[in-house]
Amino acid sequence: MLAVVQPTKATHRGWLVQPFANNPWWCFFAAMPPALLATILIFMDQQITAVIVNRKENKLRVSDTAALRSAIIDSIHCDTHVTVTFYFYLLLLRLSARACGK
Repeated sequence: MLAVVQPTKATHRGWLVQPFANNPWWCFFAAMPPALLATILIFMDQQITAVIVNRKENKLRVSDTAALRSAIIDSIHCDTHVTVTFYFYLLLLRLSARACGK
């Protein structure tokens, strides 16, 4: 068992990664459109899948708790989109920093 739980290179970095530390100012704005487009792509993928699954040919029945289940899934889905957008933004910031040579 480990005696101490710490990051791999504890002298160089801590537990939290700071994506805004060494990036030029324009990288923040350059990462926003691709992150937004990726979020829209994921949203459209989910919507198209829902349309295909819910076709009348599949003969799906609506249960008594469908509205409650739909509300729960929609709240999780909305939270997931916010999280995915944020992580895509951070990823693109790190990639743009590497492209800038930092």
